[in-house]
Amino acid sequence: MGRFDDRVALVSGASSGIGEATARALVQDGAAILLLAAPRDADDLQRVTDDLTRRGGRVAAMTSDISEPEAA
Repeated sequence: MGRFDDRVALVSGASSGIGEATARALVQDGAAILLLAAPRDADDLQRVTDDLTRRGGRVAAMTSDISEPEAA
């Protein structure tokens, strides 16, 4: 049983670096994750999503530029 079972997290910048590492840690601890990344990072976001899903993670992903108020 993970400490984030029955929890949902949104992780921005999830296509690489700290965001990706955070998503991986949260999934490992049982969280369901919504991964978010800029449209320019769509390929990397898909790679992370596919990998986490293969490992049994409950993962959804979307691209959005959250620096734009309308996107938020």
